[in-house]
Amino acid sequence: MPCSWVAVKVKCHEDLERLVEEVEGVEFRNRITDVLIFYSIFLPMSTAMMIAQILGPMYLVVALGLWLNGEHFKKIFESFVKSEASLYMGGIMALIVGILIIRAHNVWVADWSVLITIIGYLATLKGVLLIVFPETVTMMWKKFLIKGNGIRVGQFVTLILGAFLTWMGYFA
Repeated sequence: MPCSWVAVKVKCHEDLERLVEEVEGVEFRNRITDVLIFYSIFLPMSTAMMIAQILGPMYLVVALGLWLNGEHFKKIFESFVKSEASLYMGGIMALIVGILIIRAHNVWVADWSVLITIIGYLATLKGVLLIVFPETVTMMWKKFLIKGNGIRVGQFVTLILGAFLTWMGYFA
């Protein structure tokens, strides 16, 4: 497949259109196939970068909040699991965010961007569980977050995830 231009990063649809115009005069055996392959490989990566640029800093701020105010977050979780309205609204929000991520980036590839897809599916699952099985989720959260070491685990996981996504979104 003659594609010397495949190594160019495409960050938006305009870049893709400009690139196709630049190679307009070049002879391609299967031009549509080449453009579709290019589109499927590079455009989802730009979506992954955009989502990483949003989620990465958000996770870093949450990790900092958990680190500086762990006891306050325990109180927040305790009040959250006591409120049925909070559980329901949290489920709706997680479901919406998860579905939005999946719709924007449902790409199963062997690189870092698959993490974005996994986050989307986990958020969707969290939303479904909060809406359909709120008592089960409440029981699990009480055991793990409030009585166990969930805050410490959350700090570590959120910090690592935030740092990684921020790096991939802004600096990679």
